Amino acid sequence: MPIFQVLNAEMQRVKSAAPATYKTHVDDAEKRLNLLFDQLNCRTISPDGLAALRQLADAMSAKNYDQAQAIHATLAQFPELSTPAMVSHFRVPIIC
Repeated sequence: MPIFQVLNAEMQRVKSAAPATYKTHVDDAEKRLNLLFDQLNCRTISPDGLAALRQLADAMSAKNYDQAQAIHATLAQFPELSTPAMVSHFRVPIIC
């Protein structure tokens, strides 16, 4: 399944299930996820970074959350996935 579809579906699931007290956390996660989607659209992620994201999406699709968490921990090794903008609280549109 494509990275966008998996991560977007998971975000929608979390948004609908999260209690109101977590709204700010969920909103922040959605903003950072949108930055990732911008990078996917602009094709600014390295081939190795894309491979890791595909592995993450596959693990999440299979509901193998332990594996997904381990893969997520490795994403910091890819500079384009660990920039300050990716951890920012503000979404800045990327113009390709």
